[in-house]
Amino acid sequence: MQKIILKQFSTVFIVLLFIAWQNIFAQEIPVLNSDAAQTIKQYEQGYLTNPTFAEKQIISKYLDSIQKQNNISKERILSPDATIFLEEGFGAPAPLLVDDFDFTGLLTDNGWTKHSGTGNPISTITGLTYTGYPGSGVGNAAFVSGYSSSSEDDNRGFTEQNTNGDVVYFSTLIDVTDAASDKLGTYFMHIGDRSSPTSFSSFAARVFVKITTDNVNFGISNTSTATYGTTNFSKNTTYLLIVKYTINTSGDDEVKLWVVSSGVPADEVAAGTPEVTNTTTSGQDVIDAIGLRQSNTDQAEVVVDGIRIGTTWSELFPVAGLPSGWTNVDNGVSGIVWAFDNPGGRTLTGNFDSDFTIIDSDDAGSGVTLDATLTTIAVDCGTATNVSFGFDHQFNNIGINDIGIIEISVDGTTWTNIDTIDTDTGYPNPPVYAEYDVTAIAAGQSTVYFRWTYVDGGSWAWWWAIDNVVVYEPDAFPLPASIVNPLDGELDVSPFTTLDWAAGGGAAPTGYKINFGTDNPPTNIENNVDLGLVTQYTPASALSYGTTYYWEIIPYNGSGDATGTSVWSFTVLSPIAQPYEENFNDTTAAGWLTGGSATWGLFLGHGVSGSVNIARNYYSSFPTSWVQAPLVGPLTTTSQLEFAYRIVNWSGYPGTATVLDADYFDVQISTDGGTTYTTVSTIDSSNHVTSTSYAT
Repeated sequence: MQKIILKQFSTVFIVLLFIAWQNIFAQEIPVLNSDAAQTIKQYEQGYLTNPTFAEKQIISKYLDSIQKQNNISKERILSPDATIFLEEGFGAPAPLLVDDFDFTGLLTDNGWTKHSGTGNPISTITGLTYTGYPGSGVGNAAFVSGYSSSSEDDNRGFTEQNTNGDVVYFSTLIDVTDAASDKLGTYFMHIGDRSSPTSFSSFAARVFVKITTDNVNFGISNTSTATYGTTNFSKNTTYLLIVKYTINTSGDDEVKLWVVSSGVPADEVAAGTPEVTNTTTSGQDVIDAIGLRQSNTDQAEVVVDGIRIGTTWSELFPVAGLPSGWTNVDNGVSGIVWAFDNPGGRTLTGNFDSDFTIIDSDDAGSGVTLDATLTTIAVDCGTATNVSFGFDHQFNNIGINDIGIIEISVDGTTWTNIDTIDTDTGYPNPPVYAEYDVTAIAAGQSTVYFRWTYVDGGSWAWWWAIDNVVVYEPDAFPLPASIVNPLDGELDVSPFTTLDWAAGGGAAPTGYKINFGTDNPPTNIENNVDLGLVTQYTPASALSYGTTYYWEIIPYNGSGDATGTSVWSFTVLSPIAQPYEENFNDTTAAGWLTGGSATWGLFLGHGVSGSVNIARNYYSSFPTSWVQAPLVGPLTTTSQLEFAYRIVNWSGYPGTATVLDADYFDVQISTDGGTTYTTVSTIDSSNHVTSTSYAT
């Protein structure tokens, strides 16, 4: 038997304008699920194919929570004590230091420290541009001059490099702007080993500049005596300088200088012969800082911009692409493999950034069959007793022949299937994080490979995108739980709410403890109470209206409690005071909910006095629909509910519709947050007022 339900949390004084149904047949309405955790479980398992409105609200809050929690990505799953064997985000390697002088004013007010001199501080000037250089046109630049030997020198530190054979590269944009036709020259830039930010005198890879008859020459040395190049460069022209310094702990340290007038060389081979190579001077065995130097009047004025420091050429000039040691193979004849430049221009949210890998059948076009495999480098899991493998991904499935296959191997020859993707996963946005326990295969193995194979079966399908790959040994402790309901800081929460959470990664918890109360830290309702292995807590009694509550969930297992848990909060709604009236004349009805197989909506110009009502038109069999008012209270002995309604023929509006014997409209009230409802009135064929005007 069909029910159309108006659900109230408590008795209210309310005016409801209603246009009812037509051609309704017998069907029982599904019971609304008030258990948020069970709803989410059913949703994740694919059972909620037609969720009620209330269930949709729970799912929506859950997905919002996932988004806020970084899509349950590795940032949340990995604890500081986890051992990482592979981590790949498909971006270019990060430099040790980048400074584009994206500020205005003194360098010492923006991350640099003075280590020498008492006057003429280094400040910013208009920045430089150079086509293709990563820092071109970003921010300002540093103006380095040589007014006197007491001028200020500044430095910035970076991660120490101290091993024999270590290489330190640095690059910068340079413009020699000095008006003089001749400058004897000295060094204006260097790297080295600083004792502290304010004590820096052990230098290496000093970069020199001189001007002779308006021609500019650059030089390099580890000492104060330069080896100059022979190429004449121009003043007031921007050049790219690249320096390579190799640590030799047992002798002289080789240093090379390239001066490039256009373009950015892809590597040392493309850069060609250096302008200067110096192999006969000794530098430093520890390199941890870069300095800008201002000397006497022999020094030419220069503009320095876009400083980049790294341990490889590619760190200076990043290009996203296939990670080193990985393979990318076309198994068919299309020639199309996994791409790193997003050829289809897909917008992916969540944990995806601009650097990811994707294979895009839609972009390849009709008539092209894709079959390509992306394989990791060998991952050493030889010391691990437990191994987890995860990645963020989005699989946009067309549902014909396209599949994604995930496999693992310990020899690169024999492969074991981990998972097969053949439905939309992480689509539409946001992408999702997939996590697999591969301990049984990978633990104790020194050469573990993972691969992804995409096959579209010639179906001109959509795409599969992957980012943030990680292989790791989890920490022995569980990580903090993920909040599900209510969300942290949520307002207008039902006083009958349950508290729901999900496991947050790391080692599996064997139970959860709760702290809950109106105090912060929370203790005055529940204080370190062991709940066991559950992911929901129901307060013993209704919560107080208009009150803020705090709660903390502490996962634990045999190794101990999770650390770094958060205290969350929510505020219970304040009930609407009586009398309460809603005439639906606004564009939205605040606090009203609707759901079922068909939702209610505003019907303009047809209210009691030509205003607005809410209506539901039924034109098919077995509809299920409900509308729910906001919480109103507290109740009194004289509280009453009142509304106006009429049942009309939609196609012959405003003619009266025929109410069949099986048709009825229930008014129900709940005083426990929607767990149970009591029918207080039923309108059916026996008591329906037949009229083209409203009945109350």
